[in-house]
Amino acid sequence: MNAIKLLLSASIFVCLFWACIFLFGYRKNPTEKRIMFWFMMTAALLFFGHYCYTNKFVNIIPVTDSLFTFTNLAVFPLYYFYIRKVTLGEKPGWRYVLLVPAVVFALAKGITYMFASQADIRIFYNCYLYSDCLAMNRVGRVLLSVHRMAAFCFACLIGCTSILSMRHIKQYDRERSAYYSNSDGKDSLSIRNLLICLIVMSAISLIMCVLGPRVYVVHPVLLTVIDLMLAVLMFAVGYDVAKRKFSYAIMKNEFNDTWIDMNDEEFEKIVFDEKEMERNRLLAARINEVMHDEKLYLQSDLKITDLALAVNSNRNYVYEALRLVMHSSFSDYVNKARIEYAQHLMEEDETQLMSEIARNSGYTSESSFYRNFKKISGQSPRDYLGSIKRRD
Repeated sequence: MNAIKLLLSASIFVCLFWACIFLFGYRKNPTEKRIMFWFMMTAALLFFGHYCYTNKFVNIIPVTDSLFTFTNLAVFPLYYFYIRKVTLGEKPGWRYVLLVPAVVFALAKGITYMFASQADIRIFYNCYLYSDCLAMNRVGRVLLSVHRMAAFCFACLIGCTSILSMRHIKQYDRERSAYYSNSDGKDSLSIRNLLICLIVMSAISLIMCVLGPRVYVVHPVLLTVIDLMLAVLMFAVGYDVAKRKFSYAIMKNEFNDTWIDMNDEEFEKIVFDEKEMERNRLLAARINEVMHDEKLYLQSDLKITDLALAVNSNRNYVYEALRLVMHSSFSDYVNKARIEYAQHLMEEDETQLMSEIARNSGYTSESSFYRNFKKISGQSPRDYLGSIKRRD
């Protein structure tokens, strides 16, 4: 039993660990890491409240249950604030309103506990939290209603913040691909995957809440497994934030002089006359010529400004030519050239190591090479090499 209690506290210590990491140098840290400090502290208090409930610390549950309600409803909005800062470079602003439900439901529960007698509270514990008894008094019914409304609000917050976060991530990826050929350390893949994992784990928690809090008490092994999964997930979230050095703000600052502040929908509405289209066609031909003659795609850190300089143009015109004539982003265009070159290397020498082919094709990591090869050719590098050997 002591071992189970220790395992149940794993998620608390993981969150506190990362909170301490992000607290160090708090004032000098970028805004997204400061937001993550509050996210980790909120998550730690959330897991602490749940720990008190599962271990039946009934004397402090009026406090921890109210705290649990607040943190449960605040944790997803805080993660959304982090994603918004990383992908759009914007602070929450008026979106702090997403924290209002957390305050309202926590106060509602706290005030109800404050005016309830110890006998009323104990009846609620025994009837709702720890058994199947439904013979609750008036106080119990009020608390039960707050529980259910908070659960519904939690589901709405998950849906709302998840949709907004995915939109921001998609927009960030579009803009990043317009400037950089190398996405290593710059893409949002890890943020997207961790968000999906958080959604899944939150959905499991919501299902458990619908089934009844007593499920956690009756099945301690199930609770332990879920808590360990959450501990691993929270560690992954903290690690991803700690190692992330790139954000929208850094990208915009680097390309400040040539920044185009418009999304795909706005670009599609622009009407180009025939003269402008002819200019774009000529520039696209020049881009193809220089890209392949000088093998610019082999530069691992190639940026759109480098290409613009090589073709004696500017970033905006290159962007237009790629979009309108080649129907491609800068990143996709360069990676297509790199993969075609990698295929050429494979056909020339079938004995080369994949790491050598990736490096010689302009990639700094094998994972990026494999991902782009699969995306562009429809098969993995090893499958493509195998098809060459079978052909021979």
